[in-house]
Amino acid sequence: VTGGCTPTLVSRCILPIPAGDVTTGCATDDWTGQIFYTVITPTALGGRVVVAQIGAPCLPFCQFPVTTCGGNPMAQLMGIGYDSCAEVLWITDGRRTKGLMGTRMRAE
Repeated sequence: VTGGCTPTLVSRCILPIPAGDVTTGCATDDWTGQIFYTVITPTALGGRVVVAQIGAPCLPFCQFPVTTCGGNPMAQLMGIGYDSCAEVLWITDGRRTKGLMGTRMRAE
């Protein structure tokens, strides 16, 4: 890597998701040290977002379903991004994109 920061491995693990489910996206909030994953069940529409601390990515403290966007059903979730400045979590199925504001979460 030239002209920038060298990536550093912080942690790694096998995500605690049910057999057959697939992780389709990953985003981080570097301000709070959180990592967000999109997870789908191949036979179902939508999916869910799983949230953990970057230092403990396989110990999620929150997860929630994402199945609609503006009242329309979402296809399987295919990507996720996080805007730390605006505090918006962006989730997409490749056709529709949903923004969730104020998504900073705290581990209990």
